[in-house]
Amino acid sequence: MFQNSARLLPLFFTLLFYGCSSTPPPPEVFQTPNEELIEEIKLYDLEADEVDLGVKIYLPKLSFEFDSFDLSDVARDKLAYIVQLCQEESALNRNVLVMGHADSKGTAEYNLQLSRERAIAVKDTLLGLGLQSSRVTAAWYGATQPIVPNKFSDGSDNPEGRAVNRRVEIVILNP
Repeated sequence: MFQNSARLLPLFFTLLFYGCSSTPPPPEVFQTPNEELIEEIKLYDLEADEVDLGVKIYLPKLSFEFDSFDLSDVARDKLAYIVQLCQEESALNRNVLVMGHADSKGTAEYNLQLSRERAIAVKDTLLGLGLQSSRVTAAWYGATQPIVPNKFSDGSDNPEGRAVNRRVEIVILNP
């Protein structure tokens, strides 16, 4: 019994020292902390905050006209900055989520479709500016996620609030 154990002992120490796998583990990819990514985003004259999913970029110039999904030239310029940022080392291993929203005017079905068209318009622009399609996902929420009230507390219309809610948000996702 001890003779078999004596022969297995060198094998045991070899496996312990070199590991059981014949292939080395993949090299670790440097992960830029969200705080550093936010500082880089600010260099592009954009505002951002850390959220559960990653880093949300606020695009105040990416609001849409009522009943529209057309992008302005200013919006296209901001999206070009985002594509440039996503091609830098700090964000190369991160994907992008484009989230479309609408105000509360119209039916829920109509607003869902309009928010979809807004998200797709932004996604298509990002792709046209050179971001890889495998890195971009679009989602749409209709009027379900307002960031300001669409109506005042007395029930009257809040046109300024509705304008803010007609938006697309971009999240650079955690790796």
